Amino acid sequence: MLKEKRNTLIIKTWNEGKSNQEILTTLKRAGYKDLKDTHSLSGVVARLKRVGKLPKERPQSQQVDKLTSQQITKSISQQVYKRATYYLTPEIVKKIKLLAVQRDKDASELMREILGEYLSQQGDL
Repeated sequence: MLKEKRNTLIIKTWNEGKSNQEILTTLKRAGYKDLKDTHSLSGVVARLKRVGKLPKERPQSQQVDKLTSQQITKSISQQVYKRATYYLTPEIVKKIKLLAVQRDKDASELMREILGEYLSQQGDL
């Protein structure tokens, strides 16, 4: 019963054209904690598509000014950043998150600062 209600909310937000991250946020706000990340949500979405409860393609969002998933780069304070993935140990990730909170920064901003300082010290920046 709980999964049926959760799936109904997934279907509703999917049909509104929401991204997987937005759907996950909606689920968490509604009290559904069983899906921990967008990867686990993708599995549920795939099953709902297979059984015909979701269309194969996500409807377009009503928000015209919203970036699409193809437009990954973000502009923050006139600076453009490109998304990149690096694999770190859980201990390093935990330390980065803790340090970011202590310095009142987001993790991406902290990583840019740390890497920038390191590359400057190495003479590579």
